[in-house]
Amino acid sequence: MALRRSIRWRSLEHGGLEECRVSDWIDSIKVRAAIVGQAGEVRHGVLYEMSLRPDWTFESILLQRTDGVTAVLSRSRDGGWFDIRAETLPALEGCVDIDFEMTPFTNTLPLRRAPLAVGETRRLRIAYIPATTLEPYPAEQIYTRLEERRYRFETADGSFTADIGVDEDGLVVDYPGLFERVE
Repeated sequence: MALRRSIRWRSLEHGGLEECRVSDWIDSIKVRAAIVGQAGEVRHGVLYEMSLRPDWTFESILLQRTDGVTAVLSRSRDGGWFDIRAETLPALEGCVDIDFEMTPFTNTLPLRRAPLAVGETRRLRIAYIPATTLEPYPAEQIYTRLEERRYRFETADGSFTADIGVDEDGLVVDYPGLFERVE
């Protein structure tokens, strides 16, 4: 059954809002979203479009901030990473998923791509995309499935931990301190 959903998340950290549309097609999954918020006195906005394979493997993301900064990140089928100019990004070698700081949607990718059994833990090398620069860098994250719809997310250096609740599609419902679903 195809997944076609619109989801809204509120940023608890930045007082923002995201409207995200996920459309599951025969040969791909397309995601389009708009995010607005504020960090201190600085207002921000970003649009992103993401393409995934049917098994939820990341292929590409186009990010456009309202200040004009644009970034593209893509991953080839053989695991090579490329930037907006199609230049290789060897630092991201071994990364499979991405984590874009401004959305909880990217937490869904590893949960759907490689499901965990309750009690199972997996360490992942991901391409982390900070909102300030949109320049990805490698990071390690750990996911542990605590219950049917609850996962513990940890940074590998131990600097951050959160127990994330998801719905039947693996989309974040609550991410304590950072995001919450708006119905």
